Order: sequence, then structure tokens, then C-alpha cells
Amino acid sequence: MSEHHVHKEAIVTYSAEKMYTLVNDIPAYPLFVPWCVNAEVVSASDQAMCGRLTFSSYGFRYAFSTRNTLKPHQSITLELEDGPFTDLQGVWLFEEAEDSGCRVSLDLKFSFAHQTMDFMFRPLFEKLSHDLVSIFVARAHSLYASDI
Repeated sequence: MSEHHVHKEAIVTYSAEKMYTLVNDIPAYPLFVPWCVNAEVVSASDQAMCGRLTFSSYGFRYAFSTRNTLKPHQSITLELEDGPFTDLQGVWLFEEAEDSGCRVSLDLKFSFAHQTMDFMFRPLFEKLSHDLVSIFVARAHSLYASDI
């Protein structure tokens, strides 16, 4: 299967700490991430978290788990544990900006395990991946706008 790569970034007026906390709050994902119907923390420590996300669209459901290496307020590195992918790797970076706020970026690589899965879920996952930084920025605005 072909590998897909996404790189997105945004500069926001919120701190790296706030953005990191928002992205690391896996159980809240169904509240604002499109098609995410369930999200749970399978295990967690100060340095790592395993999360499981379930998506549903057009009558199809798929779930996957990632092991996330955590560097608080700096980065979250994602590695596939299980799911419909042969590969899923990513990194969220949160870098304080000189003036105020921070730069948030996401690099994500993925490929599906089977041609059928690629055909059914790639368009949805590709769209979501491309929009993910914007989705989290919008969530930050809704939660933190009054803090500015």
C-alpha cells in the first residue's frame, strides 16, 4: 500500500502548555474531532500513554491504538500499536513563539494494511489528518479565548 504523509502547522496565541494539554486529552476527542465516536486511555505514565480511538463514518467503524511518547509541553510522538494500518507514525510539536503563543505542528505518516481498507478509510483519514491542526486550534479558541 502507498504511504501518505501530512505536515500541518499553525501559530496560535495560546501557550505550548495549553496546546499540549489539549492534544493530550484523548478522552475529550469525541466532543470535537469529526467522526471520533470513542476515545480512551488504555494506559498512562508521565512519559508515555497508550490511547485507543474509534471512528465511524458512512456505516463503517474502525479503531486503532497508538503508543504516545510524551515530553510535556514540547512534543507527543505517536507509534502504531494496532489497527487497520501497516504503519502509523507521527509527532506533534509545541514550540513557544518569541512574541507570545506557540507554533503547533503535526507530521503524520500512514499506510493501510489492505487495499480494501485503503479504499474505504484513506479518504476519511486523509481529510481528518489534513484538518487536525485546524480542529485543535478551533477547540483551543472555544476553550481559551476568554483567557487572552
